[in-house]
Amino acid sequence: MTIVEKAAYLKGLAEGLDIENASKEGKLWGVLCELLSDMAHEIEDLQESNLDHAGALDDISEELSYLEELVCDLDTPETLCDDCQFDGDCSRCAFDDDDDDDDDDDDRGRGRSRGDAAAGTRRSPVYKAISGVLWALTFVVYFLVSFGTGAWYITWLIFLMATALDNVIKAIFDLRR
Repeated sequence: MTIVEKAAYLKGLAEGLDIENASKEGKLWGVLCELLSDMAHEIEDLQESNLDHAGALDDISEELSYLEELVCDLDTPETLCDDCQFDGDCSRCAFDDDDDDDDDDDDRGRGRSRGDAAAGTRRSPVYKAISGVLWALTFVVYFLVSFGTGAWYITWLIFLMATALDNVIKAIFDLRR
């Protein structure tokens, strides 16, 4: 028996007491039964919403697990061509990944090591993908939580948490360089 059915059953029991609706007790029982019915419907709606959110969170968890596998299994190259981000010898821009000729690099800064590249503004495509997914999920979670709870006054903190998480991910990628 669901909670809505139980509320309807109690309403039937109260009506079976033959209390006049015009009396004080009848008015009280009528209002209590109506309140109980409304609460039962709200609880049922919240349970359905909770199941929807749980399914969405499971999907997000699976996607994050997939991204974690991608990030953890990466073999980041030691040097990258600044122009095309190609690892190794790039025939398109004549980049030579020869470690014994470090002083042969031309004025465009080719042949930077990962440590030098970390100081610049270039980010790996994997980091950009993860960051993009993070911010898309942040907006989804923000709206789900905000609409679900109605707590708009506090849910903006989700963006602060996402910023912190983005900076942690960025630091991890910088450390891997």
